[in-house]
Formats: sequence, structure tokens, C-alpha cells
Amino acid sequence: MLTCLIIEDDFPAQRLLKRYVSDSHRLRLLGTYETAHSACEATLSLRPALLLLDIALPGASGFDLLRQLPESYRPKVIFTTAQDPLAQQVFDYNVVDFLKKPFSKERFLQAVAKIPFLNQPLDPFFIKDGHHQHRIIPEDILYIEGFDIYVKIHLHQGYYITVFRTLKSFETQFPVTHFLRVHRSHIINLSAIHTLTKKEVSLVSKSGILIKIPIGDTYQTVLQGWVKAHYTPIALTDLP
Repeated sequence: MLTCLIIEDDFPAQRLLKRYVSDSHRLRLLGTYETAHSACEATLSLRPALLLLDIALPGASGFDLLRQLPESYRPKVIFTTAQDPLAQQVFDYNVVDFLKKPFSKERFLQAVAKIPFLNQPLDPFFIKDGHHQHRIIPEDILYIEGFDIYVKIHLHQGYYITVFRTLKSFETQFPVTHFLRVHRSHIINLSAIHTLTKKEVSLVSKSGILIKIPIGDTYQTVLQGWVKAHYTPIALTDLP
């Protein structure tokens, strides 16, 4: 079970989060705090596994709180906020997801489900393709390609599976630490990135095949944030 803190200064939002946490079999609430200062002391003392963290807090922001935590202790973070956090800040910390208010219980539980048990790899899942059920191991996914009413799940093994689901449903299923939407029609496995340009990303399959995926203009900043968080800082605008 994951221990957690709620850090939220809006009391109706606090009550809602408490109810959502109590309905989750994975979470155990250690406390609720209204300011970054009081929450920081509690976080360092209680060492929860997860912070349910608002960004706009009295006196100091949620990001100010995270900056005060030592490098040796980085709890998982789910932002609960009325604003969109900057992409770079999302990847600077151990952020699993961010929930834009108002959000439903279902969306909250989707975010919690993204947290692997004991940092294990993402769990396999089953996908229905016609009369067949395919067992999918997430690390075997190279990229997911979206169409109007269906997607193609392209696997490292060199074939794809067609599923009548939306691309958005997969975007909410996987944590942004593993899979990232880089185009309105594509979600990529970040571990498969081989090279980047300003307009496209090349993925390499386990068999060594290169696949080029376009990068949408609205997704460049998010991908840039991931690159800066994991490698020598660069700007996609500086790439050829």
C-alpha cells in the first residue's frame, strides 16, 4: 500500500481527495496540509511514497516544496491543479501525472494506477482484437498510432495490433515517464528514442529497425522537457 499526503488549500478539493483516497485500495492517507511549509516538514518526517500536490499554495508553490526535498528522497507526485504545469518542471521531479481540476474519481484512479508496485516494470495487459485477446507487455510497445476510431499498437517484434480504442485512452493509461504523446496521432515508448530533430523523432526497435515519427508543434515543449531531464540540456529549436 502506498502512503500519501494531500497538500491542498481548497477545502472542498481536500474533502474530494480524501474520499477518492479512501476508495483506492492502493493508498493510505498520512495527513492533509494546506501550505507548502507545513507539508514540507511533514513530508520529511513521514516520508510518504506519494504526494497529491496542488501547485498554487499560500506563500509558496508546490514546486517550491519539491525543491526543498533532498535528492536522496523523491516521492511520487500527482499534481492536482487548476493550471497546466510547465513541461520542464513536470520532468524535473518524480511526477506520475497531473490532474486538471475538476477531475473525476475515475481519472484520479487512472493516475494512481500508473504508479508501479515497488518500482517494478509496468504490468502486462490484455487487448481485444476481434475474437482474440492479446497479452501486451508495455516494454514491447514501440509506438502507438492513432486513427479516427482505432489505434495500431506497433511492437518491437515487427508487427502491430489493431484496437478499437482512442489514442487518448492510452495516453491516460501509461505514465509520462515511460510513454509520451509527441503528435496528435502518435504516442512513443521513450526508451526507444534513437535520434531527434526539431520535427521528428527516430525510434529504434530491438531488431535495429529505425522508424521516424513526426513531432507536432504543440508537443515539442513536452518532449524538450523530457530530454532536458534525462540528458545534457538542449533545445529542440537548436536542432537541425
